[in-house]
Amino acid sequence: MTPMSLAEIIRYTWEHSSFYRAFWGEHGFSPEQFGTVDDLHAIPILTKERLAQVPLSERTIKTPGTAHYLADISSGTTQTPLVVLKSNHIPSAHFAYAQARAGACQSAMVLRPGVFGTAFLHGGMNAGYFPRGSTVSMGDPRDIPFSAYLAKEIAMDFLVARPSDAIRLAHALTVVGYSPERVTTICCSGEPLTTASASLLSDLYPTATILFAYGMTECPAFLGLRTSNCTTLSTIGPGTYHLDTDAFYFEEYDGRALITTLVPLPTPLIRYDTGDQIQMSKTVSCACGYTSGLIGSVGPRTTHAYKIGGCSFSLTAVRQALATLEGLVTDDFRLEIEQVRTPADTLALDIRLAIRPAGVATPLLIESVLQALKQMPVQKTRSLGDALESTLIRNLEIIPESTVSGAALVPPQEITNAFKQT
Repeated sequence: MTPMSLAEIIRYTWEHSSFYRAFWGEHGFSPEQFGTVDDLHAIPILTKERLAQVPLSERTIKTPGTAHYLADISSGTTQTPLVVLKSNHIPSAHFAYAQARAGACQSAMVLRPGVFGTAFLHGGMNAGYFPRGSTVSMGDPRDIPFSAYLAKEIAMDFLVARPSDAIRLAHALTVVGYSPERVTTICCSGEPLTTASASLLSDLYPTATILFAYGMTECPAFLGLRTSNCTTLSTIGPGTYHLDTDAFYFEEYDGRALITTLVPLPTPLIRYDTGDQIQMSKTVSCACGYTSGLIGSVGPRTTHAYKIGGCSFSLTAVRQALATLEGLVTDDFRLEIEQVRTPADTLALDIRLAIRPAGVATPLLIESVLQALKQMPVQKTRSLGDALESTLIRNLEIIPESTVSGAALVPPQEITNAFKQT
């Protein structure tokens, strides 16, 4: 699919999308006002919350003759999941470059949950991620032992998974007698990358080229990519990537990443707020040899939710847990998350909740807060207490702090170091 210019994609969107005509009209914008990139500021910023308010049928452009439309769900950053349609996936130039260096796979497994995995599997086949003649299968991240058995049966050499699931699978592969060294390529997405997860993946899959992707379900391509060969970028920070400037136009607006997709999509994204903080710069001379485009360091989300290590956290969920202790604690808190590598070569989370008590912080109060927080959901079918018992979470600490004000969710320190939370 050939990228368009900014002017072309804006005209295309205006002509084909009644949603955008109405949305832009509300803010007094029409394509005639756009001449050069300097006019982008006249286009209103679109958020996921605003997009989710519109029924799928009213914001989707369908093109006659398209083979299939893939339904996918973007969740975790809004209260209501956002369903989007995709006609295909678009491999970035850096993805093609990295895949060529890794070599063609013969047997691939997509280890992603439900509809996410189905959409990636079908879209990846259309995009040529998996060459014709190769075996392609779906694993189940809720059943890692079964997925390991399936991987052995198909002689898997290409894995698509979240970093935390790929690490869990490596241990299960050893149990069933299939060496992780037979895996030559891993594509990881769906979670923020940390030094702990990146280093552990490289150690558990020592012969694999690992592609760390920065993406969003709403997009047909990865926004950014870095590989295990991009040692130059990894020294900058765990969230630093080569950005795909062919398929996307990136803006840094008040420290946030805005994107405009330069290819026609069922739901175009024009000045779309990703919810991520970002710092961009010109491409450095990277050890991987790829030199095109920009690099971007992705920091904390500007939204009120965060997913990492197979768990989801939100300010709303913490508030609901603390509300059960009405009169004992205020609604001021700070939830801090760290991801660590354990001596058993697994990933775990350390959680620290700073609260402001309404009165004296007695041991009984701290224990009451601890028990209330353990009831907070962190997965669809698991509470924080369940995650503690399963070792997904290693430590949970409650700290009384009289100076904490407001509500904040703080990602791993190495991700926040280069950014100022606002």
